[in-house]
Amino acid sequence: MRRLRTLAIASGLYFVTGMAAAPACVAQSATPGTATPGPSQQQALKERIERLASSLESAQSQVDELRKEVETLRRDLSVANAQSAANAQSAANAQSAASAQSDISAQKAAEAPPTREADTQQQDQVSALREDQDVLAAEVKQHEQVKVESESKFPVRVTGLVLFNAFVNQGVVDEIDLPTSALRRSADVSHGSVGGSMRQTWLGLEGQGPVLGRLHTSARVSLDFFGGVGGGTTSGPARLVRLRTAGIRAETESNVFEARYDEPLISPLSPASLAAVAQPSLAWSGNLWTWAPELRFEHKTRLGQRRTLNLELGLRDPYMAGIQTYQEAKTLSPAELSRIPAIEARLSYGSAVDPGTRLSSYADPVATGWRIGGGGYYAKQSYGGGIIVNTWAITTDWQVPILRWLRLSGELYRGTGLGGLGGGAYRDVVQGTDRVTGVSRTFGLDSGGGWAQLQAIASPRMQWNAAFGQDAGSGSQLRLLNLPTPANALGFYARNRAITGNLMYRPWNSVVLSPEFRRIWSWPINGSPNVANVFTFSAGYQF
Repeated sequence: MRRLRTLAIASGLYFVTGMAAAPACVAQSATPGTATPGPSQQQALKERIERLASSLESAQSQVDELRKEVETLRRDLSVANAQSAANAQSAANAQSAASAQSDISAQKAAEAPPTREADTQQQDQVSALREDQDVLAAEVKQHEQVKVESESKFPVRVTGLVLFNAFVNQGVVDEIDLPTSALRRSADVSHGSVGGSMRQTWLGLEGQGPVLGRLHTSARVSLDFFGGVGGGTTSGPARLVRLRTAGIRAETESNVFEARYDEPLISPLSPASLAAVAQPSLAWSGNLWTWAPELRFEHKTRLGQRRTLNLELGLRDPYMAGIQTYQEAKTLSPAELSRIPAIEARLSYGSAVDPGTRLSSYADPVATGWRIGGGGYYAKQSYGGGIIVNTWAITTDWQVPILRWLRLSGELYRGTGLGGLGGGAYRDVVQGTDRVTGVSRTFGLDSGGGWAQLQAIASPRMQWNAAFGQDAGSGSQLRLLNLPTPANALGFYARNRAITGNLMYRPWNSVVLSPEFRRIWSWPINGSPNVANVFTFSAGYQF
């Protein structure tokens, strides 16, 4: 802008100078035939010429000043360009020095002998990178295959676990491939068994539905092969397909509405195990778990950036207590005959990050979050003749990190009539005749129990799990009446206890291996406990 302004001033002065010189040129070029001016005219012309000359000198001085200013500007511009080039060179030199220092440090690190921990981490990283490459290659290949497509055109994901379990049982157990109780030994029955099974394999579908305003909808269903036993003359016995869990879900950032077939909301946790997937580990030994229809609502309240307070409410159709026989039609449970659904509530507090609860089914790595909760349950049961039994439970659960690699989780419960939830020594009530009066009586069985698990994370691919659990019905109540002979051997028992220990190792993300040991003590109503040892090796392919 300053250069343009300077050029404009110089052009204007040049124009003024030219205009001043024009009259003199006209006077000098007068034709010879014109009359010579008189003295007065000559004097006037001389004064005019002097004024013009004075103006020309002034204009010339201004032009000289403008030239000096232009030269000054050029020098300033040259100095600025030189300074900018010097700064750029200094920055380049500094970057080169930093790069050279980084190369020297990297070379020293490479020349230094690696520690065992660093070598292990490098090997894990290399293995993870190779596996990621394999996964990416599989995904690229999958794009060329036929996709799973739903009729609604919303995305659907196939999940599942193909699971093989090899087992050795020392003692008599209720279910050879997934024992929960130890039975009385007798001379005519083998005191051990060995075998293999793929009956705990399960398949699942997860679908995303439409978004209705702020409401996100989804659905899930999983099936396994642990139903009734079927077989033929040319094949070994195999379980029938059964519904495992299912759910229809609608949620916002703070609220969850769900209709589901799943575990009680007052008992959201289960120990980690691949030997017990068809029903969770420590089932009937302190883990309330039975799957049943349930309506559930959850509200999450954020307390700052890192904590949440969650309130859950539910209505449940309780499972019928005891060991059920396989039936063609569903039998009404005493809770259903009362015409009042069971009511559940749970309040929990902890980190905003979900600590992960479905460890028994997926064998996922342990999350770092923590949560402590407490719950309540109430239901009525009708046994005819005006006999109404009130059942209830109070529970607490926790997931607490002790160290960065060590974690404690578990549940405790106390209540009456908990057979339908997976406790109470397979009973909701005690039914029999009074030993004194001989009158038939029915009352709810008091029971309590729980479990605890310690998890040690050796690496992202390996974890150790050790758990203990117990469920106990009131022995004094069971001995108060003369009980009828039960149709199932488990009807003789009042208390169940188990300890488990396993290792879970993932050589690849899709493959998991797990050896496990379990010891079971089962106390009859009268007498000493029966004991069984169970050794299981599980190999699963997860997809």
